[in-house]
Amino acid sequence: MVKTGYSIYNNEQRKRTKCNVLADLFPELPDKKYDIIYADPP
Repeated sequence: MVKTGYSIYNNEQRKRTKCNVLADLFPELPDKKYDIIYADPP
C-alpha cells in the first residue's frame, strides 16, 4: 500500500472526528404544527 499525504491525513481525520451525541439526549421535534407558541422568559 502506498502512503500518501492524503491517506495519512484521512486516517488522522477519522480518528479525530467527533460523533454527535445530542441526538441520543434530546427527543425528536414533532412534525405537526401548533396554534400557539409558549415561551417562559426569565
